[in-house]
Amino acid sequence: MGDPVWSLSLLGRCELRAPSGASATPATRKALALLAYLVRQPERRASRERLAALLWADVDAPQAATNLRKALSLLRRESERHGAADILERDGDYVRVVAGGLSVDLDAFERAAAEAEHDPDRAGAAVDLYHGDFLQDFAVRDASEFEIWMLRERQRLRTLASGLMASALERLLATGASAEAAAQAAMRVIAFDPFEERAHRVLMRLHVRQGRPAAALTHYRDFAAHIGRELGVAPEPETLQLFNEIRTGRRKTRPEPETESADEADVFAAPEAPSVRRAPWSLRTRVIAGAAAAVAVFGVVGFAAAARTPRAPAIESLTRVLSARSNFHQPALSPDGNFLVYSSHQLTPGNQDLYLLALRGGHPVRLTSDAGVDENAAWSPDGTSIAFARRSPAEGDLCRIYTYRMPDGPERLVGRCKAAADARLAWAADGRALYFSDKPAPGRSSAIFRLELATGKVRAVTQSPDGLWGDDEPVISRDGRRLAFLRRETWAASDVHVVDLSTGEDRQITREGDRIWGLTWDRTGKGLLFSSNRTSDTGLWWAPLSGGEPRRVSSGLLEFRSLSGSRDRDLLAFEVVRDQTYLVDKAGPSVEPERIRATVPVSSQSSEWFPTAAADGALAYVSDRSGEEQLWLSSGGVQRPLTGFRKATITEPRWSPDGGRVVFAVARQGGGDLYVADRAGALLRLTSDAAEDASPVWSADGRHVYFASRRSGAWRVWRVRADVGGPAEAVTGDGPRAVRLDPQGRALFVMLDSRAGIWRIPVEDRVAKGPARIFEPALQPADWMNWDVVGGSLYFARRAPTGQQDRISRRDLASGRETALADSAGLFQVASFAVRPTGGLILTRRETEMNVMTAELGRSR
Repeated sequence: MGDPVWSLSLLGRCELRAPSGASATPATRKALALLAYLVRQPERRASRERLAALLWADVDAPQAATNLRKALSLLRRESERHGAADILERDGDYVRVVAGGLSVDLDAFERAAAEAEHDPDRAGAAVDLYHGDFLQDFAVRDASEFEIWMLRERQRLRTLASGLMASALERLLATGASAEAAAQAAMRVIAFDPFEERAHRVLMRLHVRQGRPAAALTHYRDFAAHIGRELGVAPEPETLQLFNEIRTGRRKTRPEPETESADEADVFAAPEAPSVRRAPWSLRTRVIAGAAAAVAVFGVVGFAAAARTPRAPAIESLTRVLSARSNFHQPALSPDGNFLVYSSHQLTPGNQDLYLLALRGGHPVRLTSDAGVDENAAWSPDGTSIAFARRSPAEGDLCRIYTYRMPDGPERLVGRCKAAADARLAWAADGRALYFSDKPAPGRSSAIFRLELATGKVRAVTQSPDGLWGDDEPVISRDGRRLAFLRRETWAASDVHVVDLSTGEDRQITREGDRIWGLTWDRTGKGLLFSSNRTSDTGLWWAPLSGGEPRRVSSGLLEFRSLSGSRDRDLLAFEVVRDQTYLVDKAGPSVEPERIRATVPVSSQSSEWFPTAAADGALAYVSDRSGEEQLWLSSGGVQRPLTGFRKATITEPRWSPDGGRVVFAVARQGGGDLYVADRAGALLRLTSDAAEDASPVWSADGRHVYFASRRSGAWRVWRVRADVGGPAEAVTGDGPRAVRLDPQGRALFVMLDSRAGIWRIPVEDRVAKGPARIFEPALQPADWMNWDVVGGSLYFARRAPTGQQDRISRRDLASGRETALADSAGLFQVASFAVRPTGGLILTRRETEMNVMTAELGRSR
């Protein structure tokens, strides 16, 4: 066709151009996303229903259809603005691209790639058409299904392009190209795919051709360490064979400028290959972005640059220190790395105390014996003392801070938390002060404070923005100049920050908002180790203080949690947790619990928690069986997901009074919001502010959702319309952390932040009237999800004086009579149970194996 047509660029920057060549990119990204999706479908057509669900899954079907009409209208306006023919046309219930009216750069690339399959000499020409990744740097909000499709297309096309680049390199070598041209081509391949071994073999051969076999062996060793660390596999047999050929033939080559010790050949002994071969492409693509930053290590001239860049630690050996089907918490390494202090109730059941273990052998020695919960131990810099936190129901469950002279005491009370039940601790480098996490007042965001041991004076070191969960997990650098900590947007979304203690400058080190369990400095002070679920499993990562992408240190076989580093050695202690949660029915106090088979997943490694039951028996619950936490529905013998979120934590689902909808909380980077899903999976986002919204509960008529939020800077109860969401109205003043409704609508039952007990607040005209009065004193702050009000009764978790969960009880609201319903031993303590409309319980069982391990650390090559 001779006439000019519309053109769409999908490789690299996404852009639409009119037949005149002028930019015609529509005002909204979703209109462009719609066009990109259509041109990749058979016959370049898709149903209107499919397009609406793909791009507007977070709203109901009518609104999604309206949004689709608006997007199509924007594309028509571009045609009118440029005086050109329409790009799209209607085909019944379908939308299609006008035949012959749109050229796409990706089509030309795929045609060239197909030609290269039959004629390898054309591979280079095809590569030249690959201007960037598919929809590079392109993102749309609240369209997770589109993003998943986009990522799959991107991965498929990257695989195709990588193969073409390797083929072009092989053709270049076959035609006798110069070493410089071959090296440039190999580096191009590695820059695109750091794990393409054909290119690495080319560089190794080029080193040998230049008379530098030592450089070739070093290149292999660097690559083998990198692929083992990132993917958990060994190099391909061809690469290993080349390494052995160069190693055994080295002494026949001419001398090199590099010096070499007499026994250097032994250092290059080939590693033993693991049983697992190369990782599939879907696994490899998870680490491509982070690995690209390390490409220079493998280059012809990259080794000098690598020497100037801080190298990530590497795990050289692992040792299991403690293991049991029980709890070992927060291991703390002594500065010399010879001793470990940890918190446990294994040796004295029901009482959580601190224990000392010599890592070179011996039995644990009990250090504390108070009836409270002793935890969060931290060693002094000189190794002569520890600090720890203690909390007890008898003390209102606010933590107290102690020091303890090793190994026999005595302990000394040095400070008290103002509004927190739990405090993470770190010693100042001079041993004269402690850093700890606390809240400036109940309901406020947590911060890091400094406690002077001589005077007891306390001052704030960090200040978290209002509305966030706050700052915790302080760790001090070896030189005492910097303090690293976690800033939590919600309880499940954190990033690493570092504050300069002399200037107060606060730097953000990570920016993903993932769940982070542990944090510690490496011994060099040039980076931070942290445990995180950045790639779905919980691995060990290292972030350079100088900036740049974090690098994975662990292989992915262990679930890293709490971390502690030795001050004087490259030694790390950490928790390893293997656990699974599943749902069981308990119809009554005298009835034995029975596993709910309707929710049993295919994989024994996945878990279910946060159940909620409708009157007709349908269950909604959270499960990670798909690899990500999603809300699932089990009804009529069928299980299916209702959501498709990425990197999100879903909690507290609740059925509406009519059983047609479920409200739930979603915590992720950017805050925590509330959503409603119907049984068909249509989603409505109720809240969208930057603060954390939680504890949703339906009004009796199903027209509103009450919830707790920090949006005012402190926890309050708010109310929002359940059909459209939008602006929320405050119901209470500051204080309530969680909320339930009185069945008669005359009061709110609430938990106050950092305070024990369930409180009752009278309500008039849907607004709190009067002060909060204690109704049930037994519930502890840690159990803010472990209670409910159903059918005229209060259900709650009751703890023993030691702080351990004891049982689940029911208290009649009218008479006050309490009945024990279930033993809570072995339950998931964050959210142990749900109540069926009939009054029966759904328990969340947890099977746990806790390990404490140590890792000897070296430096990656």
